[in-house]
Amino acid sequence: MNWIEHLFSDIVNFFKSPKVKAAFATVEQILPIALSVVQDLATTVPNKTLVEINAAAQKYGQQVDAALVTANPGLALLNLATSILAAKLPGTATNIIQTAIQIAVTTIKAGA
Repeated sequence: MNWIEHLFSDIVNFFKSPKVKAAFATVEQILPIALSVVQDLATTVPNKTLVEINAAAQKYGQQVDAALVTANPGLALLNLATSILAAKLPGTATNIIQTAIQIAVTTIKAGA
């Protein structure tokens, strides 16, 4: 088996892992909640300004770092969405929450 075949075999085996299947099942389960939060943020924060992001954060009882909003509004929104979902889904791992958020963003951008 050459190295490419070995690599693809490792990738396939990775996705067959019970832990990975459980992680994806959790993402699938929380995706509707993530989608509603992301849709609301997309509507509430169309221009990604500090004022809009602060208003959205206040709506959900969260805070944002003004310096981060100025430097990278997209990352500030990811952090805000993560905080919102973490409050709604206590005990859910951050990487699972952020995966659901990224899928929700992609879904909205695709117009689905």
